[in-house]
Amino acid sequence: MFRHRPGSTLVQWSWRCGSIAIAAGVLALTAGCVHSPVPTSTARSASSAQLRLLVRLKQCRAALAASPNDNVVSPCSRKSVERLSGMPKSELEAYLGTPDISSDDYVVGVAGGRVAHVKPYECRWGFYNLPANTLGGGPELMCTSADRVKCDRVRWVQTQ
Repeated sequence: MFRHRPGSTLVQWSWRCGSIAIAAGVLALTAGCVHSPVPTSTARSASSAQLRLLVRLKQCRAALAASPNDNVVSPCSRKSVERLSGMPKSELEAYLGTPDISSDDYVVGVAGGRVAHVKPYECRWGFYNLPANTLGGGPELMCTSADRVKCDRVRWVQTQ
């Protein structure tokens, strides 16, 4: 309840109006709480776990770029990456850069000169280096996507 003080511009509120205003404010806050779902700690920890993993994978890719002609396999290739399944492909690209290889590199020509893309869409990021003029492979992080937007499955594959 506010009272008028000499030299102040506040006017006295009646107890009734103040009570109505307070009740309306409490009701509005309560209504917001009832209708707003509160995320569970599991959902929050899953998101932070995904973020930590993406940051670590980014660091591993940066370390590989520092020694491009050495025969190196990233220690990140031993990390479990299944928790990244279901993420947008753009989010992986934001951390890991443009995929080193994708289904777009393999297109199939069809009658009439049209191009058909290989399905399902796959893209991969290498987590290894080979010395110059060497053929081979290593661990690659692969995203498989039915719609080319969301990584339905993220896993490690070993290339040769």
